[in-house]
Amino acid sequence: MRMALAATLATVAASVTGCPSHTTPFAPEPELAAAQRNFNALWDASLAALRKYRFQVARQDRRNGVIETEPMVSRHATEVWRREAWAPGAAAESTIQTIYRKAIVRVVPVEPGSAEYRADVTVRVSRSDDRAPQITSTSQAYSLFTGTAYEWLQVRYGDEPYVPPGTRRTTLGRDEELEEKLLAAIRPAR
Repeated sequence: MRMALAATLATVAASVTGCPSHTTPFAPEPELAAAQRNFNALWDASLAALRKYRFQVARQDRRNGVIETEPMVSRHATEVWRREAWAPGAAAESTIQTIYRKAIVRVVPVEPGSAEYRADVTVRVSRSDDRAPQITSTSQAYSLFTGTAYEWLQVRYGDEPYVPPGTRRTTLGRDEELEEKLLAAIRPAR
């Protein structure tokens, strides 16, 4: 009984007095150099531009100034709200075949040792070469329900070993129009 009363009184005393709070930081935040402020502004503008075009960031390497995105499936002809594939025929091609776009942004000094930075944008375009597994017999349909479907779902390319879906691609080049749009979205934000 006495222990419960002591614990209750301690809890009430702690809640009434509260914990001490500090209104000012112990040490002021360090002032950033002009080069670091310029780098941070361009870095944040680059991330905002990539988000605007619905890219998912896969890797951010601030030390080397590189932002890489996941390969994104390009828009289909019916997806008019998406912004990345406006070149004539690009949306039609990605409607027929799965087309991926991957953006790489490099934030580099204008000149070595300079406090000014610029963004270099590269958008790589590739086409999926995956073969879709299909159910072509009753035994394959049956194996879906018995849990033995793994063997026939492994898509093989001749004598080559199993390749996971979404990893076999043919490089088509760069999308210079999208690179310019991304650069234009990065510049005004600075």
